[in-house]
Amino acid sequence: RNHRARFVDCRFQMPTSFRAARFFNRYPDFSGTVLHDKTGFSAGAVFWPATARDPEDARASCAVIRHVMGKQGLPEAEHFFYRREMAFGKEIGGFWERLPFRLYDWLSEYGHSIKRPVMWLFWLWLVPGLVFAAAGLTGVPLQDLGVLGRGLGVSFANMFSFLGLQKAFFEADLRALGWALQVLAGFQMVMGFVFLFFLGLGLRNRFRLR
Repeated sequence: RNHRARFVDCRFQMPTSFRAARFFNRYPDFSGTVLHDKTGFSAGAVFWPATARDPEDARASCAVIRHVMGKQGLPEAEHFFYRREMAFGKEIGGFWERLPFRLYDWLSEYGHSIKRPVMWLFWLWLVPGLVFAAAGLTGVPLQDLGVLGRGLGVSFANMFSFLGLQKAFFEADLRALGWALQVLAGFQMVMGFVFLFFLGLGLRNRFRLR
């Protein structure tokens, strides 16, 4: 279990099956290896260690396997090794080099999760909506649908600004906001696009859309 399978600079000229192989502690070393397009691997957590002693080599091996899975038209297996590749990426380098990988995982599980972007969209709608409603209680005119409903409506319109709801229903409310709340509204617009992108990415990967 503590030994490593090394295939450095090898060339697999015929199909090979690793589907029953389980790697407990270390990933196989495929540095400089050319795998046959029909090489088989099992994409399941039980077959691969979640961590690696040498994340750079593990990341490179996952990239090689991912490439083969893509050629075979196996998007779920391809994305499994892509997620492992990204996970090892957040263990390499300094803080700023790891940060993009950590954010990518945190926000969308490397483009695989549907739940995470939906939850982020929910909180992006609810929390600023309550802030806008509280602003209405202190003098900002959010009155037509009631203070709470109007605040949540403004929040929704900010998140989905491409629908034109701001101009159609909440233009006066947005003009009445102070500069701090206008900054919050702008933040919602930007992050709304970001989370919608991650949601679309998760849906595409989950339903194998191209």
